[in-house]
Amino acid sequence: MTAANLLTALGLDLSDENLVETPRRMAQALIEMTNGPDFELTTFPNEEDHDELVLVQDIPLQFLALTRRTA
Repeated sequence: MTAANLLTALGLDLSDENLVETPRRMAQALIEMTNGPDFELTTFPNEEDHDELVLVQDIPLQFLALTRRTA
């Protein structure tokens, strides 16, 4: 499904001058949000069979808000 199809299915009128570029912006935003910096996974020896949860805090979070752009 394309971004335009999804937005239309959500009831947005893509012929509206404020929304004409929205599919392109949406696709670009999804590319940016899913292409983070390269990293290497870290593993630790588990010779003692630990089974506890590792908790990571303060992870940056991004979200997509579909709002009308104003000029």
